[in-house]
Amino acid sequence: MAVDKTAAKKNKRLPKLDLIGADRSRHEVLSPVLQEHFLGSDRTISILEAGCGRRWDIDLGDVEYSLTGMDISKEALELRNANEGDLDRTIVGDLQTAVLDSDEFDVVYCVNVIEHINGAERVVSNLFNWLKPGGLLILAFPNRDSAFGFATRFSPHWAHVAVYKHIYRYPHAGEPGYNPFPTYYDKIVSRRGIHDYCNAHGHRIVMERGKPHDSGRMRMLAPAANAMFNVLHYLSFGAIAVDHGGLVFVIEKDGEARRTMSSAGSTLPAHTPTSLPNEVCNVLQ
Repeated sequence: MAVDKTAAKKNKRLPKLDLIGADRSRHEVLSPVLQEHFLGSDRTISILEAGCGRRWDIDLGDVEYSLTGMDISKEALELRNANEGDLDRTIVGDLQTAVLDSDEFDVVYCVNVIEHINGAERVVSNLFNWLKPGGLLILAFPNRDSAFGFATRFSPHWAHVAVYKHIYRYPHAGEPGYNPFPTYYDKIVSRRGIHDYCNAHGHRIVMERGKPHDSGRMRMLAPAANAMFNVLHYLSFGAIAVDHGGLVFVIEKDGEARRTMSSAGSTLPAHTPTSLPNEVCNVLQ
């Protein structure tokens, strides 16, 4: 009888998830992984920050790099440049419809973005398309199958705004351009979703970590939130994770031959954003 290898991979038990300690930040975990991956590089590596945050936190040591920021909001990119000035190039574009060159970037960095996109798998496919063979995709997002993710998925957006405004004490919560943004949590926004995708496309998960939910942000409601998360965990017979809320992945793109870190053919500028003009490209379709 024929065996469906794809189905077999999907049903494979996931490996044990190691957690990031409460005293360590995401960038403290990611920085040494990238430094080791590009150790010995004698050319400028190209990085795409897909969905710009407030600043670039990854420490690449002595590795020279060029940083491109892409976001659907031109205002967000302008604010990032005004506050940090750490982008060499900016692209105003939608991650679902933007058209960029294939195999363009050595690193694609996408953090706390895909949970907000209806059609996240298409975005993940785009991110891999823009990545060079052997390049690294860094993904971080709240796990839809965690207690935190479950609670977020099944509560209305106005409740998220209320939590941010009255508990997290964000004065601009819910206003245009400010957290919290609407969430969709497609199936790929999970451990199983990422593992199945990588198995189907031949990509290699280099590192995977879980990040415990910071219940301290809930202030006096923290005990009640933790109790609710534990109830969800037990009622789901362990299917809903309670030991972490977020996931961090480093994934190496599959390719016929991994590209060596040589200086041949590199025309990108070194990372000196204060002395470089900032190009704004509109690639909205």
